[in-house]
Amino acid sequence: MSKKHKNCGKLVRKKLELTVFPNYGNGNFKKIKKIEEQLEKNLPGLTVAIKQQLFAQKLLLESSGRYDMALTGWNPDHPDPMIFADMFVTNSSYNQMSYSNLKYDDLIKKAKTTDTSDLQTRWNDMLKAEKILFEDAAIAPVIQCGRAYLQKDYVKGVIEHKFGGDFSFK
Repeated sequence: MSKKHKNCGKLVRKKLELTVFPNYGNGNFKKIKKIEEQLEKNLPGLTVAIKQQLFAQKLLLESSGRYDMALTGWNPDHPDPMIFADMFVTNSSYNQMSYSNLKYDDLIKKAKTTDTSDLQTRWNDMLKAEKILFEDAAIAPVIQCGRAYLQKDYVKGVIEHKFGGDFSFK
């Protein structure tokens, strides 16, 4: 075990309360209740307080840094992992948690500039950056969205998109 993780798992406080701000809609309350259950079950002494907010209020709390943990989502509008990676660069307008890591920033900058002509190098830059993001515990992906639907054979002209909007109709 590395020195960095030597004390991992040792309880420093006997009790800790985290406040989570999910927004209304899209089944978020059910999702956060499951996360609350798992956190409290696996981390004795932890209490998770769920304070559901209207979306505008949630954004205000997040942008002012007045939260412990937020459940939020992001969907790509085109097939490039940079749509996610660029969000966590220092001073990005989407970086509501004020995450900052200069090595991460450098890798993302290279992936967006000098390494764009070499796809494998660019990909490796993004993989290294992702590893930094997870090692720093800046984010914790917990949900992979998906959908299922039925369509009658006679319904024509419905185009499903893998990125961006769900459907187009001809």
